[in-house]
Amino acid sequence: MLFFGGALFITLAVGVHLTPYFPSVSDFVSSVKSVVVYDNREDSCINLVNEVVWDVKPRVISSKGDGTVDYDKIWDWSRNGKAKGCDFEKLGRGDVKDLLNGSWIVVAGDSQARLTVQSLLSLILNEKRMAMIMGRFV
Repeated sequence: MLFFGGALFITLAVGVHLTPYFPSVSDFVSSVKSVVVYDNREDSCINLVNEVVWDVKPRVISSKGDGTVDYDKIWDWSRNGKAKGCDFEKLGRGDVKDLLNGSWIVVAGDSQARLTVQSLLSLILNEKRMAMIMGRFV
């Protein structure tokens, strides 16, 4: 099963990257009349999903007066311009739990994968449970 999946992935990747170099395949694909491509990129909200605004506020985390400061980082989508009409919404803890219910998540990789898992867990778990597992990620 793993061999078949790997072979299929490699075949598709090579096919997608080499198709433009073979004119007969490109002509065949462009000659199909039932293919309809909608290209409304300037009117699409998907291009505006990366327009975020950060609100960073310092928060003192030590009462000893040693100057230890952490930062509350709150983000939201830009409310000016075209992004205002897209009605983007953040997913809350309950929404994420409903979406991931019964799903397996496999993450493999380096420190970026570790940070992805940490962010996902901090979204799902409450602060007390997140503090219990933070020692494993440090």
